[in-house]
Amino acid sequence: MSDNFGVLGSSSATVVGTATAYTCPASRAAKVKIMALFQAAANSDVGILVNGVEVARSGAMTVNFYWFTNGGAGLFRAAAATKPTGASAAETIQPAAPIYYLSAGQTIQITIATANLLASSIQVVGTEIDLTA
Repeated sequence: MSDNFGVLGSSSATVVGTATAYTCPASRAAKVKIMALFQAAANSDVGILVNGVEVARSGAMTVNFYWFTNGGAGLFRAAAATKPTGASAAETIQPAAPIYYLSAGQTIQITIATANLLASSIQVVGTEIDLTA
Protein backbone atom coordinates (compact mmCIF):
# COMPACT_ATOMS: atom_id res chain seq x y z
CA MET A 1 0.00 0.00 0.00
CA SER A 2 1.01 3.64 -0.15
CA ASP A 3 0.57 6.76 1.92
CA ASN A 4 -2.37 9.12 1.35
CA PHE A 5 -2.41 12.91 1.48
CA GLY A 6 -5.22 15.47 1.15
CA VAL A 7 -8.89 15.07 2.04
CA LEU A 8 -9.04 11.75 3.87
CA GLY A 9 -12.73 11.79 4.77
CA SER A 10 -15.83 13.96 4.88
CA SER A 11 -19.45 14.20 5.92
CA SER A 12 -22.40 16.37 4.93
CA ALA A 13 -24.84 15.00 7.52
CA THR A 14 -27.54 17.47 8.56
CA VAL A 15 -29.90 15.40 10.74
CA VAL A 16 -29.82 14.98 14.52
CA GLY A 17 -27.47 12.13 15.42
CA THR A 18 -23.82 11.14 15.02
CA ALA A 19 -21.99 10.86 11.71
CA THR A 20 -18.45 9.68 11.06
CA ALA A 21 -16.35 11.90 8.79
CA TYR A 22 -13.21 9.72 8.92
CA THR A 23 -12.04 6.38 10.28
CA CYS A 24 -8.33 5.64 10.20
CA PRO A 25 -7.95 2.32 8.32
CA ALA A 26 -6.24 -0.80 9.65
CA SER A 27 -2.42 -0.78 9.46
CA ARG A 28 -2.40 3.01 9.13
CA ALA A 29 -1.81 6.11 11.23
CA ALA A 30 -2.94 9.64 10.43
CA LYS A 31 -2.01 13.24 11.22
CA VAL A 32 -5.03 15.41 10.46
CA LYS A 33 -6.73 18.78 10.75
CA ILE A 34 -10.44 19.59 10.52
CA MET A 35 -12.05 21.96 8.01
CA ALA A 36 -15.80 22.58 8.32
CA LEU A 37 -18.82 24.83 7.77
CA PHE A 38 -22.19 24.36 9.47
CA GLN A 39 -25.36 26.42 9.01
CA ALA A 40 -27.83 26.21 11.89
CA ALA A 41 -31.57 25.83 12.01
CA ALA A 42 -33.20 27.17 15.18
CA ASN A 43 -31.17 25.97 18.20
CA SER A 44 -28.97 23.53 16.24
CA ASP A 45 -26.05 22.29 18.34
CA VAL A 46 -22.95 20.64 16.84
CA GLY A 47 -20.15 18.74 18.56
CA ILE A 48 -16.85 17.48 17.12
CA LEU A 49 -15.47 14.21 18.47
CA VAL A 50 -11.91 12.95 18.01
CA ASN A 51 -11.75 9.28 18.95
CA GLY A 52 -14.74 9.72 21.24
CA VAL A 53 -13.45 12.85 22.97
CA GLU A 54 -15.49 15.99 22.37
CA VAL A 55 -13.00 18.68 21.27
CA ALA A 56 -15.54 21.38 20.33
CA ARG A 57 -19.25 22.19 20.73
CA SER A 58 -21.16 25.07 19.19
CA GLY A 59 -23.89 25.34 21.77
CA ALA A 60 -27.37 26.28 20.59
CA MET A 61 -27.03 28.45 17.50
CA THR A 62 -29.46 31.01 16.15
CA VAL A 63 -31.25 30.07 12.93
CA ASN A 64 -29.14 30.73 9.80
CA PHE A 65 -25.97 31.36 11.83
CA TYR A 66 -22.72 29.88 10.48
CA TRP A 67 -20.03 28.06 12.48
CA PHE A 68 -16.77 27.41 10.61
CA THR A 69 -13.12 26.52 11.04
CA ASN A 70 -10.59 29.27 10.74
CA GLY A 71 -6.82 28.97 11.06
CA GLY A 72 -6.43 31.78 13.60
CA ALA A 73 -9.51 31.27 15.74
CA GLY A 74 -8.94 28.06 17.67
CA LEU A 75 -10.85 25.13 16.22
CA PHE A 76 -13.93 27.16 15.22
CA ARG A 77 -14.74 30.83 14.88
CA ALA A 78 -17.69 31.94 17.00
CA ALA A 79 -21.04 31.42 15.25
CA ALA A 80 -21.99 34.46 13.17
CA ALA A 81 -24.98 35.65 11.17
CA THR A 82 -23.00 36.03 7.95
CA LYS A 83 -21.57 33.34 5.71
CA PRO A 84 -17.77 33.53 5.37
CA THR A 85 -16.87 35.74 2.41
CA GLY A 86 -13.17 35.00 2.00
CA ALA A 87 -12.53 38.77 1.99
CA SER A 88 -10.03 38.47 4.87
CA ALA A 89 -8.24 35.70 6.73
CA ALA A 90 -10.88 35.88 9.49
CA GLU A 91 -13.62 35.38 6.88
CA THR A 92 -12.01 32.40 5.13
CA ILE A 93 -12.82 28.77 5.84
CA GLN A 94 -9.53 26.93 6.28
CA PRO A 95 -8.19 23.94 8.19
CA ALA A 96 -8.14 24.78 11.89
CA ALA A 97 -4.78 24.95 13.67
CA PRO A 98 -5.15 21.94 16.03
CA ILE A 99 -3.52 18.73 14.77
CA TYR A 100 -4.92 15.33 15.71
CA TYR A 101 -3.03 12.04 15.63
CA LEU A 102 -5.04 8.89 14.96
CA SER A 103 -4.24 5.19 15.07
CA ALA A 104 -6.03 2.44 13.18
CA GLY A 105 -9.75 2.39 13.95
CA GLN A 106 -9.89 5.85 15.53
CA THR A 107 -12.46 8.34 14.21
CA ILE A 108 -13.45 11.96 13.63
CA GLN A 109 -17.22 12.39 14.11
CA ILE A 110 -19.85 15.10 14.36
CA THR A 111 -22.85 15.03 16.65
CA ILE A 112 -25.89 17.13 15.78
CA ALA A 113 -28.30 17.79 18.64
CA THR A 114 -31.56 19.63 19.28
CA ALA A 115 -32.42 20.45 15.64
CA ASN A 116 -31.30 19.45 12.16
CA LEU A 117 -28.80 21.70 10.40
CA LEU A 118 -29.63 23.63 7.24
CA ALA A 119 -26.21 22.78 5.78
CA SER A 120 -23.14 20.83 6.85
CA SER A 121 -19.71 20.11 5.39
CA ILE A 122 -16.78 18.70 7.32
CA GLN A 123 -13.53 17.50 5.79
CA VAL A 124 -10.70 15.70 7.53
CA VAL A 125 -7.47 16.75 5.81
CA GLY A 126 -3.92 15.57 6.32
CA THR A 127 -1.63 12.60 5.88
CA GLU A 128 -2.33 8.90 6.31
CA ILE A 129 0.73 6.65 6.42
CA ASP A 130 1.05 2.95 5.73
CA LEU A 131 2.50 1.13 8.74
CA THR A 132 3.16 -2.14 6.88
CA ALA A 133 5.93 -0.83 4.61
